[in-house]
Amino acid sequence: LLAVRDPLTGLYNRRFFQKVVRREAVRSLRYEHPLFLFFFDIDHFKDYNDQNGHQAGDLLLIQFAEVLKSSIREDVDTAFRYGGDEFTVLLPHLPKQQAAVVAERIQQKYGALVLSPTSLSVGAAEFVKNTGDIEADVEDMIRRADAALYHVKHHLGGNEVSFDPRPTG
Repeated sequence: LLAVRDPLTGLYNRRFFQKVVRREAVRSLRYEHPLFLFFFDIDHFKDYNDQNGHQAGDLLLIQFAEVLKSSIREDVDTAFRYGGDEFTVLLPHLPKQQAAVVAERIQQKYGALVLSPTSLSVGAAEFVKNTGDIEADVEDMIRRADAALYHVKHHLGGNEVSFDPRPTG
């Protein structure tokens, strides 16, 4: 049995993400409900680690995992540690406005932890049937969420939520 959980945070890992995202995309198409993917990146995490040590950095990641778990719907939404200080959440059955509220709630809860100099950048994308090839469309959603995250970090200075600008149905 391959491990599906990240040993540090207890969240699902990137390998399991690949499985779940495909399953949720198939459901999204079949039942015609929205599916949003969020990428979360902790801004200035390396600086925090350098200033406070790796144990403090690990604790920060654990605390953020708890923020994610307490902010999403149990047995509906799924949170993953994607790697390093990057996390993802899959939100099925939520329209964009409600998905945005979830992202803002996560940002606020993270901000309340007062782990300066860190903050939280968020990139989001909706699953869109584009090519009809589920694998390609899933990869496209991941790429768009990642691009939205990049936009926040490199053009907005971090600590923001950015949705992929593609119009959603």
